[in-house]
Amino acid sequence: MALALLNVKALGHAIDRRWKWNETIGPIENRPGRFGDWTYPNTDGLGLMEYLNWAEDLGAEPILGVWAGLSIGDYADLSTFPVVPEDEIQPYIQEAINEIQFITGDAKTNEWAKLRAKYGHPEPYKLKYIEIGNEDFFGTETYVKYRWRAFVTGLKAAFPDSGFEYLATTLPDTGLDPAYTYLDFHQYNTPAWFIERALQYDTYPRNGTHFFIGEQVLYAVTSTNSSCLLGEFSCGRLEYPTLEGAVAEAAYMTGLERNSDVIFASAYAPSLQHINGWQWTPDIITFDAGTIVKSASYYAQHMFSTNSGTHVIKTSPTPSANVPLHWVASHDAKNKIVYLKAANTANSSFTASFTFDFSLAGKSSSVILLNAPVANTSNTLTSTNAVLPKTTALKIASGSTTLNYTFPAYSVAVFSLKVNW
Repeated sequence: MALALLNVKALGHAIDRRWKWNETIGPIENRPGRFGDWTYPNTDGLGLMEYLNWAEDLGAEPILGVWAGLSIGDYADLSTFPVVPEDEIQPYIQEAINEIQFITGDAKTNEWAKLRAKYGHPEPYKLKYIEIGNEDFFGTETYVKYRWRAFVTGLKAAFPDSGFEYLATTLPDTGLDPAYTYLDFHQYNTPAWFIERALQYDTYPRNGTHFFIGEQVLYAVTSTNSSCLLGEFSCGRLEYPTLEGAVAEAAYMTGLERNSDVIFASAYAPSLQHINGWQWTPDIITFDAGTIVKSASYYAQHMFSTNSGTHVIKTSPTPSANVPLHWVASHDAKNKIVYLKAANTANSSFTASFTFDFSLAGKSSSVILLNAPVANTSNTLTSTNAVLPKTTALKIASGSTTLNYTFPAYSVAVFSLKVNW
């Protein structure tokens, strides 16, 4: 399961001010820039090739989002969202085709690919996933009626043997023709919401459908109040990620990783917040000119993404809604490590005993623990290290098949257990 992904999105506040990929390439001084959705100007110095090069440097799997005819209006009145009419959609499909040719085409035969080579990348970029729109459930009627179908059929006709997978961006219960097999949907909610859904995918039908939980499937605790998810600080909206929120996100992530045959990718958003000029809270990293603050959510994400096995393994006991602890185990065969990731969502400590059908090596095992005395603790510019992970060596008898551990209240733990297989 990929936990570090780059998602290149094409967004636009108005149709004529959408993210135009071909205006984000080439010499920076020649890029016109634009006024973005979130009320600040964009130079587009971080353009299409910069994103793709970034993905290459990270060894990440890029997901290309193409603009699909819906722009942002007044969220209180979805009828104000500008939509391209059906008889005018073809130029925007061609725009997406040109972009994909630029990314993946042969520089010897394709004019757009020749331009890519001119700008310093002669070989095609890796690309498998193409996302049609972004949060297009805000324009469900036209997405169902013609926009999804027009883009998918148009791209398939242009790239018949590409092996591309197309992601829908509507709600999971929306029927589309052609039917989607990949879906990106975003989740912003309360700690309780994420905890309650930590087991949601354990019984999900294995019918070939795959989900990307990202913003970009996206998930982030934004508030302590379900009636004020995106409101003001005074009603529960979070200014910074809290330990309680990070623990809830981690509990949810155990379910995502445990069901990675269904959840093919996940990501946290938003990412960066300049404290003197922001449009959204909370963000995983806050900064000013002199300080960078890694949040509790950042550390939980880092603990999960840097300690991943090659496949999920069963545990005894199995996760249950009857206890506040949520967990998942995976095996790294190359390095002979079993990773056990767990989140205690309770306001008190919880002792658990895990039994394995294999023996532990009894050496070089450790646990990374993220916790703090108070649930709503946050890392801030004035208190940057209030919540930090700590690594401790474990004393495990060689040949042992059990692990006993007392998880502190509101904690995230990642165990690295050495094995001989």
